[in-house]
Amino acid sequence: MSVSTPEPLGSPDTPGYVDLALYDADEQELVSRALADATLKLPGWVPREGNTEVVLIESLALIVGELVYAINRVPATVLEGVLALYGLQRDPGKPTTGRVRFTLSDMLGHMIPAGTRLRATVAATGETVDLETVEPLEVLFGATSGEVDVTGVEVGDAGNGIAAGTVLELVDAVPYVDRVELVTALAGGADPEPDDAYYGRGSALLSRLVSTLVLPSHFTAAALAHTSVKRAMTIDLYDPGQAGNPGDHQGHVTVAVADANGNPLSSSVKNEVEASLTAKALAGLRVHVVDPTITTVDVTVTITVTGTDTAGVQTAVADAIRGYLSPSTWAWGGTVHRNELISLIDRVEGVGRVVDITTPAGDVALAGVAPLAQAGTVTVNVQAGA
Repeated sequence: MSVSTPEPLGSPDTPGYVDLALYDADEQELVSRALADATLKLPGWVPREGNTEVVLIESLALIVGELVYAINRVPATVLEGVLALYGLQRDPGKPTTGRVRFTLSDMLGHMIPAGTRLRATVAATGETVDLETVEPLEVLFGATSGEVDVTGVEVGDAGNGIAAGTVLELVDAVPYVDRVELVTALAGGADPEPDDAYYGRGSALLSRLVSTLVLPSHFTAAALAHTSVKRAMTIDLYDPGQAGNPGDHQGHVTVAVADANGNPLSSSVKNEVEASLTAKALAGLRVHVVDPTITTVDVTVTITVTGTDTAGVQTAVADAIRGYLSPSTWAWGGTVHRNELISLIDRVEGVGRVVDITTPAGDVALAGVAPLAQAGTVTVNVQAGA
């Protein structure tokens, strides 16, 4: 593995990023090393262009070179993925913008379409910059000119500074246009953020990350890091040992934890989680770990069936209800709404319509500060007829 010296970053205040090249040999170097090794191991052998051995070595070097290129892209790709998880995006750059005047060859009135392509030339370098109109330009009868905003076709700063009054080339064929010139100088274009600047910002972001738990989301993520915890929810400003509601207890945070099925964990596991969270919590915070509150909801529904497989549809409806009212998937909190159950059942294949839900008779408010729903007795009745 080779380590390259970092180039200067966009800001001197950003931490340095060291770019890693896992293996930096190119195809020619691979061929040279292979030929040198073969010459040592095969006394009297002289490599000649076109020899079978040389052709094989060159072909293998080409394949290995492509692998080297792919491998060397891994560190940057992984880093960009990590930075994306933290919401840091590369600046894509901006196109240059300005305003132009179209002068027409007659006074009959014409419409210049949006997206009409123009071309400016940078006098100092001879580089060309393509522009396009951002909206249609209507030149009324009796007028010979009109103005419209333009933007660069590609992002970049190459067009910045091209002065007002510069005559532009009309790339698209618009026969009634006599002349196009800039009314304002082109400005505002920016190149895409280069790797060194982007990675420098990434280094600055990662360098300020700490393991201290402060926000509710921090506690939830830290609890889920425990191998036994598969579901977790944090209730801020709440002490389960005191009377009151979430938000009443300053300096306290409570985390509800459960296994993959939404079931409570053992006391020993909860003690481990509580000790771990307490050790990482902001100084002064008191951490509590509790079980979720599971509310059992019985469902009795009457449906009609469109086909002949009545038993199969009944089973499918029951499975859909149990899957919906499951502690393993239920979103923490909320209410079991009767109308949502009706909608769920109505979407099951083979159900003609939902005749009635007798249980529950109305919406079911889930109990506790960390509530989960669980299906109880599920009864699916079938009414004859459509």
